[in-house]
Order: sequence, then C-alpha cells, then structure tokens
Amino acid sequence: MKKLILMALISSLLLMAVSCGSQTGGTGQSGSDAGSGSSAISGNQEEDSQSPSITAIIESEKLIRFEPEYVVVDDDNVKIEITSLTMEIVNEGNENYEYREYKVNYTVTNKNKEQDLNVFIPNAGASIGAYTVQFSQNVIETKGGKINDTCYFNCIDNPNGWSSEGVDHVQSVRDLLDFEAEITVGKMKDNIMQESYSVEASFAGAEVKDMIAEAEAEQAAQKEKYKDVYNALASNVWYFNGGSDTTLNRISFTDSGAVIGQVYFDGNGKHENESRDVQVSVDDSNINLIFEDESVAGIPYTLEEDSITLEGGYFTAEEIEEQIQGYWKLRTVSFGTHEFHIHFDKGSVESERASEALDGSNGEYYYYGPDEGQYTLNFGGFDTDMRHGSEWFYNIVDGEVVILHYDNICEHTDEGFPGEDGYSF
Repeated sequence: MKKLILMALISSLLLMAVSCGSQTGGTGQSGSDAGSGSSAISGNQEEDSQSPSITAIIESEKLIRFEPEYVVVDDDNVKIEITSLTMEIVNEGNENYEYREYKVNYTVTNKNKEQDLNVFIPNAGASIGAYTVQFSQNVIETKGGKINDTCYFNCIDNPNGWSSEGVDHVQSVRDLLDFEAEITVGKMKDNIMQESYSVEASFAGAEVKDMIAEAEAEQAAQKEKYKDVYNALASNVWYFNGGSDTTLNRISFTDSGAVIGQVYFDGNGKHENESRDVQVSVDDSNINLIFEDESVAGIPYTLEEDSITLEGGYFTAEEIEEQIQGYWKLRTVSFGTHEFHIHFDKGSVESERASEALDGSNGEYYYYGPDEGQYTLNFGGFDTDMRHGSEWFYNIVDGEVVILHYDNICEHTDEGFPGEDGYSF
C-alpha cells in the first residue's frame, strides 16, 4: 500500500515545559547495550538522577508524548522512563469488536549485564486518581545490559467483551496523567524471580496537568482570535495533490484538528489509504498542520468575510466540478493504439473510445460508444451510471485539476468527439 505523502514546512503547538524531580517506576525486553552496572538488586537512587525539564506534547486526543522521557526511577540496576500515553481504537468501525485500549508506554534500561530484569505491576494493581483500575502489561524480560523500548501497561474498555476492572474511570488519554502504581523490579534467572524491590510510578508533583491546562488556555485564546478562520475551514473540504500525478489528498477540518485522507490510481482503478489525524494552528497568513513527527505544513490562506481560500493548489469540490467541464482526450500505445474521449456537462457525462484493429488492414479500428449517464463527484472519482465510468478519475497536478483514465492524465481540449467514423490510426 502506498504511503501517505504530504507537503511539509514549519511551526509548533502545545509545548509545555515541566520540571520534575526523581521518582520511581518501570518494565522490560532486550535491545541495544545499556552500559555496565552493579550486580546488587537494591534500588539505590543515583545522587544526580533528576529529570531535566520535560516537554509534554499533546499530539491529539489519542497521544501525549514526553520529551525527554519522564524518568520514573534511575538507580544502580535500572532506569525506567515513560515515553508516551496513548489511546487506540482497536477494530475501529466494527460494531461487534471495536474497543478502546489505553496505554502507559515506557522504556527499561537494564544497567546490569549479569542479570535479566522483569518490571511489572503486582496483581495488576494501579490507580487513576482516587480509583483503582486494573492495568495489564506486556511482561518481557529485559536482558542484562540491554534496553527494552517496547514496554507498556494497558487497560481495555470493551463494551462487547472483557474490560479492565475500573476502566470506566478512564475516559480519555489525559486521564492517564493521574496514573499511579507500585511497580516491582525483579531480578530473574531461568524465568524465575530471585529478588525484587518496589518503586512508585506517578506524575504527582510534576505539574504536568497544570502546564497542559495553561497551554490549552493559550490555544483557546488563539482559537477565539481566529474563530472566523476556524469556522470557515469547518464549512468545506479541500483536495490537493498527494505527491504524484496519481495520488490525491483530501483534508477536512474539525474542532480538534484536521483529517487527511488519500487515494491513488493505477491500472486496476482507485485505492484508498488510511486517513491521518493532524493538529492545526492558525496565524495571520497560514493554516499550520502539525504532524506526529512535529513537521508542519503551512498553507497560505485569504479570508474575505466568511469565505476562505487556501492557496497553493487546494480545491473544493465545487471548484473541481467547474474545472472538469468540457472535453478531455487521451491516446495510449499498449498492445496497439487506443484513443479515449470523455465530456462533462454539469452533471451529465458521455464518453467514447476507439482501438486500432491489430488484426485488420491498415487504418482499421474498433469503435465503442457513445456511453452516457449522470455523475456526481466522489473522493477522486465519480458516482455514475455511465458504462465504464469507474475507469475515470480526477487529480490536482501542477496546481490544475486534471482528468485521468486509470493512471494516465488526459488533455483538456476544445474538440468534440470524433464520432464513429472520425478516428485515424
């Protein structure tokens, strides 16, 4: 499947500096080398183990990241760092199997090369604020001297099946900021724990939520300042080139950001890729799309009263409809020469085609058509009752709307149809 291709530029959103001291926490697997350490299992904190200033980044309603990672514990044996809080809708769209999974994702660094470590929550006991919530974990031992960055604690909210006890107290990814747990760090041998000690994992005292609230207040003020722009964005859908002549993107704006979808065309027709959620900020001249990797696509815009125009090759369905009107033609050479024609006329469509007769005398050809019907635009193509209508698509190429027959770009022309007797091969 083709990858979502997007234009990128600059900017930032919801970056919150959070100071925190040393805490305690964890879990495990093997990976890159982690450096040497003592073979003792006692949890002696290193004297200078305080976390540097932390940035909590709200990527979306499904993801909060920490940069650098939030240090839960850093002692002679292990360093445990929370990297992100996530919410995933599993089996989305499947009425009988869809559920939500909340995760506290973290990394374990085993400093001791002579022992494996297992990090887990005993009896799956954790809490969200004042409420006990059952959290499971992927228990994978962290090999001696290695780093395991695939660890997580999770709870599941499944209305049609098994759910974690107390999960109704987790309504959003932000509720995970109230996560607290007593975590066991265990010294392992042959999958049997030899010794262990406990550390506390908590965001308490880190002021993360206060800083997020402050940043959200700033965002709300920004939305109020540019409310006319946000309202105009929410009133329409735009289409733009997806990175090639045969890839088309679509963007729609919501209260919480924007959704970008993508289709691409080849010799088998139209195919749809997964959509992508992005964050949005607005300034005096640009709509800024902020992606998970913090890259930003800046879209210049102009606003006149309540009408907004996105510049640089962004078209609404109405603008696409206007630009496809008239006649289009295409000639291809593949197993003979073929010529295709299509005509759009405000909701009506007709087409015809001819193919060189390879088994005939010089100049002979086969004629097909005319076919006709009604049409409306869909994402990248047409809903139509015209025969062979599923072979035709549209895209934005070099800032212009074009028609494609499968993955071949057609020429916009003032000529009409050649007709049954008008072709020359």
